[in-house]
Amino acid sequence: MLKIKIERCPDEDLIGEHITYFQKILFGRNKTNDFIIKSNETPEKAISLHCNEKGIFVKTRELDHFLSNGKKVKGEKVHKLGDKIEFAGTVIEFLEYDNSSTQKPISEKEILEELEQLDGPAAEVAKDIKNLLDKK
Repeated sequence: MLKIKIERCPDEDLIGEHITYFQKILFGRNKTNDFIIKSNETPEKAISLHCNEKGIFVKTRELDHFLSNGKKVKGEKVHKLGDKIEFAGTVIEFLEYDNSSTQKPISEKEILEELEQLDGPAAEVAKDIKNLLDKK
């Protein structure tokens, strides 16, 4: 699990906090990326992130370099919580990560509790899911 905050981005729809459970996270302009940045200043394949016991690895793909806490980095660098990276007009802060290989399964009760927290259009979908679970 990796929680990031996109503080600045040419594609304003991506600004905000994001949680992902992918082992490797890809950023770039083309459709094969996990985070697609719709901007001509962003390469098709910009950077990749992955976590392990040492921290959060950031690696350039089609970029010459990126900034890590304001310092220029070529290639790959390990980051920790609170660190910020910048590339092609995008700034990302690392908020939280869990690299445990054995994540605790989520119980049905926990799912229902999470569903009850939703509001807006998602609340209607949550209600349908809850009804389906109740019929089991």
